[in-house]
Amino acid sequence: MNDFGQLLRELRGNHSLREMANLIGISHVQLSNLEKGVDPRTGKFNRPSLETIKKLAKAYNYDYETLINKAGYFLFDENNALSAEEWEKAEEAWKKTEEYKEIEAETQRKWEQHWEYLEKKMKFEKQMVDTLNKLNDSNLHLLNEMANIMLKAQK
Repeated sequence: MNDFGQLLRELRGNHSLREMANLIGISHVQLSNLEKGVDPRTGKFNRPSLETIKKLAKAYNYDYETLINKAGYFLFDENNALSAEEWEKAEEAWKKTEEYKEIEAETQRKWEQHWEYLEKKMKFEKQMVDTLNKLNDSNLHLLNEMANIMLKAQK
């Protein structure tokens, strides 16, 4: 358990995980993982989002900026630290960058699919032209008659 997790455990007091998680507005599993300080999937520090820290600060009636600092968001000394508002803006910008990357990847995938379709279409058209070029006049006349018969049958 890290310092942030220890603080959360102390702030929870005698409340159960489920009870406190309901008050905070997060799952009891998430609260448990925050208290443990480690993401069980990766084994790495489990840093909550600023939105989650806001919920924690409100539920525990604890200073928001102090809680952010305890969560490890301030990497500088107090004279150079970003305010909570600046961190929120930075986190929002990061989220938008990640969303843009996802959109960009999706757009790239769609272009690749479209390009693959065009390549197949061009290959088919080339095969048709090559086939038509190989046909002699009598074969073309026969194809024309077959097309006319098919058109009449559709009427």
